[in-house]
Amino acid sequence: MLNILKAKLARAERQDQLAKLVALRRYDDEAFDANTLVPGPAWRKAAEESGVPLAHIVAVYMVESAGSGFNEDGRLTVLYEPHVAYKFAKRPKEAQAQAPHLFYPKWIDPSRIPKREAHPYRTSQEERWDMILEAAGIDFDAAVRAVSWGRFQIMGYWAEKLDYDSPMHFIERLYDGEAAHLDAFLRYCRMAGLMTALQRGDWFGFSKYNSNIIRVRKEYSAKLAAAADKSRMMA
Repeated sequence: MLNILKAKLARAERQDQLAKLVALRRYDDEAFDANTLVPGPAWRKAAEESGVPLAHIVAVYMVESAGSGFNEDGRLTVLYEPHVAYKFAKRPKEAQAQAPHLFYPKWIDPSRIPKREAHPYRTSQEERWDMILEAAGIDFDAAVRAVSWGRFQIMGYWAEKLDYDSPMHFIERLYDGEAAHLDAFLRYCRMAGLMTALQRGDWFGFSKYNSNIIRVRKEYSAKLAAAADKSRMMA
């Protein structure tokens, strides 16, 4: 009887969290024009206080999101990672049995999947949100930890290490707007020991922000270097 009650309470809590996540929206984002690269005051202030050239912050923004941290419907830009959700799921095998496309144990390189088959990296923002909400209905905590959120695409599982109370607290703060996204990014850089590389424009050193795979890091650092050059010329 006690186990049944606990299960019901857990299910109710999950539904409440899911409803809250679904309801979050922001329509008055202070996004700057990605073509002119003219950031708002929050960007310049953060750059000055952190000792990071503004062009370097903009470069990461361009490579990570190349647009607003919000979609047209007011929701955060997202990328869902099924292998991360599997890692954080309370009962990963059960979650996989319920939704094998949303929970699986190892990352799958999209280049190895035929284009006619679905892959999280090849989906629209609307489809990605559908995936998140479906996964959250199975294991809410695992689902929100398995998403990279907002302008700088920071994974939800870093929330507590970035001094947020929980992944949901982290997500809610991002809905405050531009300054909150920037604050989260700089928190992450300090926590991960990447601030010096960001300040210097050591893009290969900074590329650990994206991956630990050397091939991927080289590709990522080349993109960042090009974006930094562009932002310096256009800002």
